[in-house]
Order: sequence, then C-alpha cells, then structure tokens
Amino acid sequence: MAFSDAITQLDASPFWAVIFFFMLILLGIDSAFGLLEGAVNPLYEIGLFPKKLNKSIGTGIVAVVLFLIGLSMIAGNGFYVFQIFDDYSSAIPLLFIGLFQCIAVAWVYGNNRFADDIQEMTGKRPWIGWMICWKYISPLALIILIIAILYDMGDKGIGYWTFVACEQDPFSSKYPGAAAWLSPLEYPGWAKFVAALVIMISTVPLLIFMIIRWPKDWRAKFHEKLFTSIENYHPDPPKKKDDVLGY
Repeated sequence: MAFSDAITQLDASPFWAVIFFFMLILLGIDSAFGLLEGAVNPLYEIGLFPKKLNKSIGTGIVAVVLFLIGLSMIAGNGFYVFQIFDDYSSAIPLLFIGLFQCIAVAWVYGNNRFADDIQEMTGKRPWIGWMICWKYISPLALIILIIAILYDMGDKGIGYWTFVACEQDPFSSKYPGAAAWLSPLEYPGWAKFVAALVIMISTVPLLIFMIIRWPKDWRAKFHEKLFTSIENYHPDPPKKKDDVLGY
C-alpha cells in the first residue's frame, strides 16, 4: 500500500503504476513456472496423465484448475478461503514430506552411502554432526512438531479471526470503538472438511504409494524387497569440466 501511494505522488503516475504492476505480473508468471513443474511432473509419473498427452496440454489443464480454485479467493469472502489454503496446505504436509525424506535418505538408502556419494561428488565427506541430524535429530524434531500441531488443532479447534469493530482509541472521547478488533471463530463443517482435504491431498499419496509398492510375495523378507531397487544404485561418475561445459 505504501509503495502504491508513493507512485501516485510521482509525475506521470499512471505510467509508473502500469510499469510497477506489470512487473508484479511478470514476477508472478516467473514463479508459476517452477510451481507448475512440481505439480505436473508427478501427475505424469504416477500415470494420472497419460504419457501420450502433450505436456503443454497437461500444464494447461493444471493451470485452469488452479485458476478456478483461485477465483474463490477473490470473491467477497475470498480472504477466508485463502486463509484455509494458507494455513493448512503447506505447514503439516511439508513436515510429513520432510519426515519421509529423512527416512528415505538416512534409513532406507543409508546414511553412510549418502555420505559416500557426497564425498565422491564434492571431494569432502559431510561433517558427522550433519549425519547425526539426518538420521536422528531431524526425524525426531519433525515427529514432535507434527504431534504438537495436531494436538493444538484438536485442542483449540480449526478456526479463524474475523473483523468485528475498529479498535478503541484511548485519546478520543467521541469515538469509543472496541476493546478488540478481531474475534476468533470456528470454521463451519464444510470448511473443516476442505482444510482436512487440503492437508491430506499432499500427505495421503505417500501412504498410498507405499502400500502399492508393498511386496506381493509375503514369504520374502520385506527388508530385502525394499532394498532390492537401490542395492546397485550409484551416482554417475563426475565428468571433466570441459565435457560439462561443452568445450
């Protein structure tokens, strides 16, 4: 708001306003490239989009769906819809994803193998403190955070803050105002369902694909089945600088 007001004080302010907001549009489009890649590629990898479907068309489908969802956030009460997505679409899902990544790297692939790969690629072995964090401290901290957030949600409920009145001005006797200008309210049932859906849409697939990949031969040891696909994995050998740069 302050920057927009400053633009109005400049000479030829309409021109500078157009330039400024056009810059914001370009920044938004630039950020959308990476976000869409992160959403579109998994849809092809899991088979939800057929391989024959042109990637431009798949990207367009995802963009249209996200655009329609975004329309709900610019309506009269759109800020409350935005608040649901802002509060629940990233915090818990990212903690779950980070936890599974720590388990996959440090426990499934192996902490020492991961350190060996880093040493081969960089020439320096990671500090032992990092290895302890990857295997023990980080997973434990993430589990504690997830439990604390879920407990807090269950104890306080899923709610939001709503504007009720202007805050009281102690220096004005003519305008009493209110002691507090925000009041906590609990979401209705449908909003709680949307919040739960937003959380699960990023976390449940982790469990679903773990079940899908679960070995069908129950007589075989699960540990051996789990590690079969990574036993012979090895990072590509480092290339010479001239080969990489194409000299």
